[in-house]
Amino acid sequence: MVLVLNPRTKKSTIVSIERDFQVNFPQYSQYSPSKINAAYTYGGVKLLSQTLDQYFKIPVNTYALINMGGMKSIIDHLGGVDITPLLSFDYGDYSYKKGVTTHMNGDKALEYCRMRYDDPEGDYGRQKRQRQVLTAIIKSGANVQSLLKPTFLNSVSS
Repeated sequence: MVLVLNPRTKKSTIVSIERDFQVNFPQYSQYSPSKINAAYTYGGVKLLSQTLDQYFKIPVNTYALINMGGMKSIIDHLGGVDITPLLSFDYGDYSYKKGVTTHMNGDKALEYCRMRYDDPEGDYGRQKRQRQVLTAIIKSGANVQSLLKPTFLNSVSS
């Protein structure tokens, strides 16, 4: 997922990159073609950034690498987020009802983001839910300054 923040226009755009999108990695020709999600495995952020620029003309100037556990910590740090589920389903220890706004802690939001195989849209549906949660984090009042405080960074660094 790529989040573009434009400080001049004060707008943001979130784009999900289909994980199975086929690409060629010139430096790793023995693995080409490969799924784009392998770029990070083969060459870390550098290869992933080059691949995003090469195929989508998205230059990556700054990045934050956030795994699902980090997202959970961010949500808990914010006191939870309000989400209106896009579909009804049960996953893990939680139930979600389409159209009913729910205040979710980090665990519940994480499970909401993870479900893929029971979604009629598969990975596309999961991407929509991940963007929805990321947008809720941004709208919850999280700002870059509060997320860059050393106490918060230390809490999510692992």
